[in-house]
Amino acid sequence: MQISELLLVLGVLAFCTIPLLSIIFGIVGLVKIGRSGGQLRGAGLAWTGIIIGVISLLAVPAVGGLALVSRRSQASAWEAETALKEAVLQERKDRKKRTRAIEIAPEDLAPTQETTEKEGV
Repeated sequence: MQISELLLVLGVLAFCTIPLLSIIFGIVGLVKIGRSGGQLRGAGLAWTGIIIGVISLLAVPAVGGLALVSRRSQASAWEAETALKEAVLQERKDRKKRTRAIEIAPEDLAPTQETTEKEGV
C-alpha cells in the first residue's frame, strides 16, 4: 500500500468518525438538556453540532467523487501527453532517416577513375 492510499483511508475515516461523534454528542446533549428541567442550557450548541455533523457526513461522498473524477482526468491528460511525446519522437526519427537518405558526401560527387574511363575523359 502506498503512502497516498494510506492517507486517503485515514482521511475518509476521520471525515466519517468526527461527524458521527458530533451527531451522537449533540443528541446526547439535547436529551440531557431536556431532562434537566431547565437547569442546563446549550441546546443551540447541540443543534449546531448535529447540523454540522450531518453536513460533513453528507460531504464525504461528494468530496470522494470529486477526487475520483480529478484523478481520472489527470490520468487521461497524462496519457495524452505521453502519446504526443511519442508522436514527436517518432517524427524526429523519421525526419533523421529522410535527411540521411538525402545527404550526399562530397567524395560521392567527385568523378572517380571508373566514371572518367567510361565517359572517355
